[in-house]
Amino acid sequence: MLVCADVLHPRAWEGLCGEVDLLVVAAAWPDYVGWIARLPAPLRPPARAL
Repeated sequence: MLVCADVLHPRAWEGLCGEVDLLVVAAAWPDYVGWIARLPAPLRPPARAL
């Protein structure tokens, strides 16, 4: 069983390789890029000053 960020660690996958037909990952990923990346493209440059 892998939960959330466990899928980022290669060793966590070792026992699953060649044994799993389907994998579903339910995760609440952290906001790595920030709110500016979620804005429409034309609004990003002016928002960077904030």
